[in-house]
Amino acid sequence: MTVTFHLPPAVERELTERATKSGQTLAEYLQGLAVREAVATAEPTVSYPPGLSTPEERSKALREWAASHPRVEHFVDDSRESLYDGRGE
Repeated sequence: MTVTFHLPPAVERELTERATKSGQTLAEYLQGLAVREAVATAEPTVSYPPGLSTPEERSKALREWAASHPRVEHFVDDSRESLYDGRGE
């Protein structure tokens, strides 16, 4: 595809200088600008599996997952000191 731009001479000179400084042709430089602009303005897309599309569904699934694990009814020392005890730290 070919696209023609009609730029004022001062704008063309500025863009050509920037392209040259970056080691690109003017066409390559403009393509890069267009891609960066498209990426910057694109809305992020997140896709969730069926049944987890809403925050409520994800919250319910997380709670069900947590409830599926056995409860620990005694004290568990998960401090840094106990985790690294005997490892030379």
